[in-house]
Amino acid sequence: MSVNNIKIGTSSADRTGAINPALSDLSDISSTAPSTGQVLSYDGSDFEPVSLVDSNSLRGNSGNNTSESNVTLAIPNAYTAGYKSYFWEYAAVQIGGVARFIIGSNSDASALNNVYGSTLWTCGLTLVTAGVYLITAHLAIGGLSASGSYIDVQWTDASYNSLGPRCRIGKRDERRNTVIGVVEATANQNIGLYMHSLSGAKYNQTDYTNIFINVERIS
Repeated sequence: MSVNNIKIGTSSADRTGAINPALSDLSDISSTAPSTGQVLSYDGSDFEPVSLVDSNSLRGNSGNNTSESNVTLAIPNAYTAGYKSYFWEYAAVQIGGVARFIIGSNSDASALNNVYGSTLWTCGLTLVTAGVYLITAHLAIGGLSASGSYIDVQWTDASYNSLGPRCRIGKRDERRNTVIGVVEATANQNIGLYMHSLSGAKYNQTDYTNIFINVERIS
């Protein structure tokens, strides 16, 4: 008498009929052994173990604020050369060596800044680690801007390629808005908020409680 053993991959039933296959016994699963904290991700042909990514790479909020700015924004930035001249300087990180804008970061992203003497303005992000990022920026223009003032901005790369929709930003009590972008970044790629048009917008110097930047590396 002959018996055909039932198998799943290399796993056979024991004498009680139970089969305990390993992950690698499935035909569309990578043979790479997973490590702690990894999940299975489909790459188009197989499921393979991948590591989860950090969902909070950079953010900013209120710092030590003492004064408003009455300086009107300009396109391009008057004292900045190169691609950063068209990126919106949305917050002063330091003025006279005093911290004004709190930035938390990790190895995935850092603030991209313009420097004017002892004043440091942040105007975008450097995405240090290659990957796909979701960027959201909740913003308002400076508090001394006249009623109805605005700025139209959009996340772009350093060549001004679109990374998301154009968005109109106003005063915090008129038109606070969230600008969204998605980018498949190479290592150390710079991105920023490209200024398309503006009317009567002042620089942000104390309205930092109305500014929140979040970077999520999603793959």
